[in-house]
Amino acid sequence: MRIESPVSDVAPSSAERGRPLGAWELYAFAFGATIGGSWIVLVGSWLHLAGPLGAIVAFVIGGLEALVVGFSYAELGSLYPKVGGELVFAKRIFGSAAAHAVGWGLLLLYLALVAFEAVSVCWIVSVIFPGVLGSRLYSIGGADIHWGGALLGMVSSIAVAAINYRGAQSAGMLQDALTIGKIVIAAVFIAFGLHAADAGNFKPLFGPKGGVDAIADFFVLLSSTPLFFAGFGMITQAMGEAKPQECPRLGRILIAVILTAMAFYLLIIAVVAGLVPATRLAGCELPAVQAFDVAFGMRAITNVVLAVALLGLMTVWNATFFAAVRVMEGMGAQGLIGGAWLGRRDARRSPGGPVLLVFAASLIGVLIGRTLLLPIISVAGLIVTMLFLFVCWACLVRRTREPAVPAPYTVPGGAVMIWAGIVLSLLLVGTSLFALFTASLSGFPPELAVIIAWGILGYGVWHINGPSRARSVGLEATRP
Repeated sequence: MRIESPVSDVAPSSAERGRPLGAWELYAFAFGATIGGSWIVLVGSWLHLAGPLGAIVAFVIGGLEALVVGFSYAELGSLYPKVGGELVFAKRIFGSAAAHAVGWGLLLLYLALVAFEAVSVCWIVSVIFPGVLGSRLYSIGGADIHWGGALLGMVSSIAVAAINYRGAQSAGMLQDALTIGKIVIAAVFIAFGLHAADAGNFKPLFGPKGGVDAIADFFVLLSSTPLFFAGFGMITQAMGEAKPQECPRLGRILIAVILTAMAFYLLIIAVVAGLVPATRLAGCELPAVQAFDVAFGMRAITNVVLAVALLGLMTVWNATFFAAVRVMEGMGAQGLIGGAWLGRRDARRSPGGPVLLVFAASLIGVLIGRTLLLPIISVAGLIVTMLFLFVCWACLVRRTREPAVPAPYTVPGGAVMIWAGIVLSLLLVGTSLFALFTASLSGFPPELAVIIAWGILGYGVWHINGPSRARSVGLEATRP
């Protein structure tokens, strides 16, 4: 199978529409998508599994693993800076069927994350302002939906959709503001935490267990750490809106994203571990908040921590909304789903159709509530690891088939580094599947059933009219 020539088989490139996104905006999208609010909930379990030093070592290794995979993203993203990201790689290297499969998986990932962030934002706001929830409307899966929370989620969803409807520049400006605010406020509470930290609280350095059990728990944490850096992949969706000079710089941008994300996680682990012994955080719903509450006893300080988590969730929400719209737009432009109307922009250069559909996913998340949270995390984790594997493999295949075509940015270390990414990605896929099966009480993980059902639906959509529509789009793209 040959690599397809670079005809206009995707949504119009940013060269045709103007390129509003520079290096900082690309960084803000990727960093904003990487550092969300999960740390505020999970830092306690990190410390319980591996202890302060063990958790720090695990996140250093996880960040380096993400960096290895990120190099392949940077090479392909610099070579194919089009709307659609990974589905464009699949189309150019493997053809339309592969593009549909990858795009279908991306849709599940991003639409699920949009719903997840909508629910999570409402949750954190309700923790900061308990009175905002109002009376209970109904319950789903043991989670209560309150009228105030539902209204807040709907209004927030409308705001995010409206900003994204205005185009990449508006979404980028929002991402810039949220990311700057997150960094500044995080620096404040981290400085307070480091000042109050007590080195005596770091014991035991490697968790409460010893011997083989301690090693097993360390590897449980280590297997999940690359997923906390996975947001960097969203930068490929933004490359379709990036200025041309940013293509060769993409590798440096991704390195900056992963290293600053690593620094953030390491500081969070050090601060929380230094404020309170890990044993006191067991069973806490928000252990990072609990640590500051115990250490300072001041609501204002804990609200600062919650504000960083809220801004983190907002940056991920905006970034995933942006990415979901671009994936849908790219699939529509290729004739893979929904007809060409999904791939066309209106007079305001806005992808109106995809924005409305992603907005609907956000509203569904708000109306279902926190029942969605854990299943979405598990589904997203497996899809991300499979995308890691695909991108590394696609990068290797592209080099093999077109060795004479240089990319603006190339993976340092060449094929050896790409193979390292493939091996690491295979290990991550295996550990994700292992975690799903061990966590399932029924024997077969429901999250895996969702992915299989989604795949069967996608297979049906493709075989009903996907090939003919994709061929017609390809023929139109080659006409003078």
